[in-house]
Amino acid sequence: MSSENLGVVFGPTLMSTHEEGKEFNPYEYHLVTTLIDYFPWLFQVDVEMEESKGKELKLAEAELKKIMSQLDAPRGSVDNSWIVEMFHQQNSVNIRIESGQTLRDVSAEILFRAKLVDGDSDYSLSEFLCDGQLQRPIHLSEYLLNTTVTLWEERVQKSWLAIDNNSIKEKLRKFDPPQDNSTEQGTLHIYEGKKKWKEVHCKISSDNFTYSKLKVKSTINLLNYTWYLGCESSLAPPNGPRHCFTLRCLTPKDHKDDIFKVFSASDENELWRWIFRINYVKFKEPDYRLVRSKRATLQNPNNRNSF
Repeated sequence: MSSENLGVVFGPTLMSTHEEGKEFNPYEYHLVTTLIDYFPWLFQVDVEMEESKGKELKLAEAELKKIMSQLDAPRGSVDNSWIVEMFHQQNSVNIRIESGQTLRDVSAEILFRAKLVDGDSDYSLSEFLCDGQLQRPIHLSEYLLNTTVTLWEERVQKSWLAIDNNSIKEKLRKFDPPQDNSTEQGTLHIYEGKKKWKEVHCKISSDNFTYSKLKVKSTINLLNYTWYLGCESSLAPPNGPRHCFTLRCLTPKDHKDDIFKVFSASDENELWRWIFRINYVKFKEPDYRLVRSKRATLQNPNNRNSF
């Protein structure tokens, strides 16, 4: 709207100099029009600076929309690149992650930036959720950008990535790969809510994880979930949080009220037996060790000693 039109609209309201019943006073119109036309001089406004601020604001809004669109994107569709922060002891490193890059693709750069020597020790990149109460190592075949985006999803708070010793190596090494069409069965406790747990019979067959009690049976596809060691301490599991594992849904929009499923095993050996089988369904080989060369992890993919 032009200054003349604004003067016509707001002049009588702002000035109110004419008496009721009299015609429109042209001075009201001209005064408002003049204030609008000469506002930079009257109010000492730097027009170029204001225009620059406006452009910066528009760029910031565009960047925010871009970030929000990536957060709302379905798994596998996140594009562009992000700067991802990873912690190692008291230090942190920033790695640029491109769309479509797996952890294997950036493994060497992570070791280099963190000043860690491949071969002196085993290192893996782990994801920590809920203030560190849930943790898991990230598999070398995972798309790292999609993994890090989940850290900002709703209900996943106080989360970070850390480079640490490959502590699961010896735990998983003692289990043999399952035979074709074999099932894993046993008893676990599942968290029902309000600090209540119930005993359920569990079975893993193919990609499905089934847990049941009496005639009530529930089945989830493990390919749609990822596992974590531990659980939130406030849940008070029957055997303590150190014998727990948590399954988190990778499509939270489809399971808003059922993102986390928490299970408690009877002892540590039972815990790792289930973790090994769940991990086998998702990745077959427990390949978590960060290495300098991609070729080192691909020479013998069937060698269980390579993780």
